[in-house]
Amino acid sequence: MSLKVNTDNIRSIAYLPDGRLISSSSNGTVRIWDTRTGHESIPPFVIQDDGPCSIAAAASGRFLALGTDSGVVCIWNLEAHREPPRRFRGHTDSVHSIAFSPEDSLIASVARDGLRLWRADTGQQVSMPCETKSVHDIAFSPDGTAMASCFHEKTHLWTIRRGNPAAVHVISHEAPARCICFSRDSATFAAGLEDSTIQLWAMSTKLKISTLRGHSGTVVWVQFSSDERSFFSMSSDGNIHFWNLHHDTGDRSPVVLRGNGTFSSHPALSPDGLYIALTPSHNSIQIWDASVGRKAIPSFQAHIRGIYSVAVSRSGAFVVSGSDDGLVHIWDAHNGDPKHPPLVGHDERVNCLAISPDNRIISSASADRTVRLWDVFTGDAIGEPHRCHSGTVRGVSFSSDSQQLASASDDETVLIWDVKRQQQSAISPLQCHGKVLSVAFSPDASLIAAADVWGEVHLWSSETGQRICELFRDERYSWTHSIAFSPIGTQILSGGGDGIAQVWNIAMRRQDLALRGHNDHITSVAYSFDGLTIATCSIDRTVRIWDASTGAPLAMLRGHGSYVNSIAFMPDGKSLVSGSADSTIRVWDIEAAQTKSLNSFMDVAKAVERTGLRVGWLLGEGGELLLWVPEDYRAYLKLPSCRLLIATNRVEVKTEGEWHSGENWTECWLGDRS
Repeated sequence: MSLKVNTDNIRSIAYLPDGRLISSSSNGTVRIWDTRTGHESIPPFVIQDDGPCSIAAAASGRFLALGTDSGVVCIWNLEAHREPPRRFRGHTDSVHSIAFSPEDSLIASVARDGLRLWRADTGQQVSMPCETKSVHDIAFSPDGTAMASCFHEKTHLWTIRRGNPAAVHVISHEAPARCICFSRDSATFAAGLEDSTIQLWAMSTKLKISTLRGHSGTVVWVQFSSDERSFFSMSSDGNIHFWNLHHDTGDRSPVVLRGNGTFSSHPALSPDGLYIALTPSHNSIQIWDASVGRKAIPSFQAHIRGIYSVAVSRSGAFVVSGSDDGLVHIWDAHNGDPKHPPLVGHDERVNCLAISPDNRIISSASADRTVRLWDVFTGDAIGEPHRCHSGTVRGVSFSSDSQQLASASDDETVLIWDVKRQQQSAISPLQCHGKVLSVAFSPDASLIAAADVWGEVHLWSSETGQRICELFRDERYSWTHSIAFSPIGTQILSGGGDGIAQVWNIAMRRQDLALRGHNDHITSVAYSFDGLTIATCSIDRTVRIWDASTGAPLAMLRGHGSYVNSIAFMPDGKSLVSGSADSTIRVWDIEAAQTKSLNSFMDVAKAVERTGLRVGWLLGEGGELLLWVPEDYRAYLKLPSCRLLIATNRVEVKTEGEWHSGENWTECWLGDRS
């Protein structure tokens, strides 16, 4: 699951005991998320002090502590979170670590000026029996008998008696310790060191148990799983390691979740140990499966941002989608279930997708200027991302033999890649005259076509890279957003900024058809596999079906609540997939969309599909207001021609028998009268 936080930088995250996730941002906003749905469980609240840089939840789940840049410790009662927090003052610098004791009676906070211990109920400071300067991290043992603080090459283990720190035992390390934690049974203590190692100590004997090696940078976060069988760590290189600690196995080699060193805060492990939350960017949170180090598949898994590309496998078994959330999803084409966890790697919007004709590889390209390859069967990345483009990548296309991949970019080039060798081919790059918005191989892979912002479609030989011609330049048809070859390769279909789709005869260099009907930019075009049907979609929120030989309109599909950005035919030609900026994917039944029954105004859902909504209203034949749909529901309406809806929600309009209308529309409700 990915959570988008449309605020300033995320500074800290933590789990509540009930599994909800807390995030704090540099603008002082604190949010609490329900990780089953991906939505906020309560309205956000804001602190008035400088931004929070550390966060902790009490074991009871009742209290939340925030350490701020100004040195103030803020304590919230979550049962009355609208009330102002209590503020504990004493630090003179930012509070970078904070923790509750298990019974919520003590709060420990760490800043550059040292460690401070507070009574949670009164805010009174508790005196410490020794020097506490230069402390990096603080942790309480789950049984409440000990507290640990690390500084330089030493860790202090404090004995807690009657709510006060008493005797201190000093543990020495070979390198400075940066982070510490206790196991859930309080029997083991762990410290992450600057020399990239992790040391485990027995609390009963204060003797070292083992040293874990594998990181390549300073270890900055450590945490035991709830069952004591696993251990988690992150280092400054951005990689997270999952260690098996069970005594039945001697294998201590970690599973590695490879990052890029840009996490904006330390991770958080869920109370049940099943999930780990990460912040791969300043305004997003990702929830991962902590047992294997791959993204979890929760009960809800649709995109939460606009969808920019969809593709269908040649087998018709799965659909792939790419979104503004930077994720690629693979869906079962029959029931809409996810076939893998989301494919994670892009840092920005996924603009385009392609599936190799042999159904083995997915290619995705992004505004982050990279092209990536993914294994369809495992969901794993294949090789390193291609970073040769200097601008946003807008299009990708596989050759019919799956051996070559073409990518198109704002840098005015088309690059050709040898898929197996992961290298550019000898004919690359191919130069255009402006930003390249779409690219396609001909069905026999002999030609490469690309469309640019000036309305030109360029053709090259895929064998030599020689330019064959530049087609269709016309000022009226600037911004050619999408192109597609006909299945026999004799025609090219293009759609542009004037809302007109054109069918061009390649051999004759002439226009065969002009498909008029959209009233805004055409964003994507497609031929059915048998070549008999054409589909187009547009910013005008509609999908249109056309007869490929005559250009006659066959159907118009309504239902998306925003721009329709991408379409793809299913192999049987009876269904069509569309992806929209409203964050939904729809699989349409083309035959149902063409039936005359859509003309009936006695079926509300069919009437909505036939005429659409005007400012949320279904209008009668005389323009009268018949039905209003709340704005939050409009993108999720599942109408008759929509066979499958993949979305965060689904709304169906249902009526029993005839529906009722009249001047007194507030009295039309005929629900439970009991």
